[in-house]
Amino acid sequence: MLIVYPTVGYNSFVTEIEADTIIGSFPSDNGYLALSATEKEALLINAFTYIRTCSGFSMPDTAEDDLKQAQSWIAAGSVGADPFADTSNSRSITKEKVDTLEVQYDPAYKSDGTDMLPIVSSLLKPYGCGNSPANSFKNVYIGRS
Repeated sequence: MLIVYPTVGYNSFVTEIEADTIIGSFPSDNGYLALSATEKEALLINAFTYIRTCSGFSMPDTAEDDLKQAQSWIAAGSVGADPFADTSNSRSITKEKVDTLEVQYDPAYKSDGTDMLPIVSSLLKPYGCGNSPANSFKNVYIGRS
C-alpha cells in the first residue's frame, strides 16, 4: 500500500492517481498505465526507495512536484525490467554465481556518473542528489537464486 509523505510510515512522494496523471503526460508511458494497481505500487515504491537512498539526499518538508515527477519517471522507466540493469543488446552482460548470490554486470562498462536519466537528475539536484557515480542508476543487479 502506498503511504504518501509526510504520513507516518511513508513510502512514496506521489499517489497512484498523481503518478498516472504525470506519466500519462510523458511521450511514452512504457506500458505503465496498463499495469495493475499492485504492479504500479511496486514500481512506485522501488522508485521512492531509489530516491531516498541517493547519496546526499535531503528530505524536504513537503512532497514537492519535482519529487513526484522524478519518482514517476523512474517508475515508468522501470516497467518490465530492473531499472538498475542495462539490458541493451549492445552490451555484454556477464553472470557470476557464488552460492545463492548471482551478480550480473558488464565487465567493459565504466560509469562516468551520467547514466542517471537526465530529467531525473535535474529534478533531484535541488535535494542533494545529482549526477555522481554514487547517485546513478546502477550497472550491477544482484539477486538471490
